[in-house]
Amino acid sequence: MSKLLVNLLLFVTFVLPAAANAEPMVSEAEDAVSKQFQMPPSDMAGVYIYRDSMLMGKRQVGAVWLDGQLLGNLPDETFYYMQIKPGNHILSSQAAPSDRDLRFEARGGENHFVKMEFVRKVPVAGAIPLVGSVIGAFSSHVKFETVSEEDGREGVGECRQAALQNGPAGSLATVQPNCVSALETDPELKTIREKVALSGKEDNFFTLMSIEERPSPGERKVIVKWGSKRERCFNANPPPRDSYYDISVEAFKLGQKLILELSRGEMSYGQFAEKRKEIKQSSLTKANLIQAKD
Repeated sequence: MSKLLVNLLLFVTFVLPAAANAEPMVSEAEDAVSKQFQMPPSDMAGVYIYRDSMLMGKRQVGAVWLDGQLLGNLPDETFYYMQIKPGNHILSSQAAPSDRDLRFEARGGENHFVKMEFVRKVPVAGAIPLVGSVIGAFSSHVKFETVSEEDGREGVGECRQAALQNGPAGSLATVQPNCVSALETDPELKTIREKVALSGKEDNFFTLMSIEERPSPGERKVIVKWGSKRERCFNANPPPRDSYYDISVEAFKLGQKLILELSRGEMSYGQFAEKRKEIKQSSLTKANLIQAKD
């Protein structure tokens, strides 16, 4: 009988849909940045949610809900990373509240690690050992568990980063903040790294504005690739639909148009940096006017 139970458990685990490969992954560059485990700013909390199942539920994808909003379905050997506002939060595998939900406090300026796993339900007392009864008695459910930073880093290190399918509400989190910052270390953009602000940081804008040379033919191809990567980041994490939404979208489109012009060699790197700064300043001015009205 024990051999029958083992065979049935294997059957239940492995015949379920193998949807893991259908879930989108982030770029290798973004995955690498997330695995540096950099501390978030003091007004945000970093959260890693990962899966590294041994057997139970290995071929299943588990839904991840944060504070009542679906983030996506997490396959085995993958992880999510996001930054959320400090405070109390709830992780769940379903929309409706459950006693299996994980309630945790996110602390600003710190990273938090949560392991997600499928665990076996306790067999119902007196269950008849027939096929249907055994499958029902040994079905699994999702469990979330906070782990230490040491265990969390080790677990995340063995997984690939999955792309969040739906982000938390804008008031709760900044989803996949590393998508844009990962451009700084993207090996495919190495040749233009010192000539444009890949992630938009203003640390060396004045230096960039002094570059008089125009892109070489090889650099133009890399610039096109940079524009495509920026667009993917924007689409994966669009701005919240608040009073500033139209300003954010307009600024992004103007930036993309500027990148296209640079890729055609229509301006120098310095002129590009100057025009880019003008776009940002114009957007900030419009945002301040909206804020003043509110």
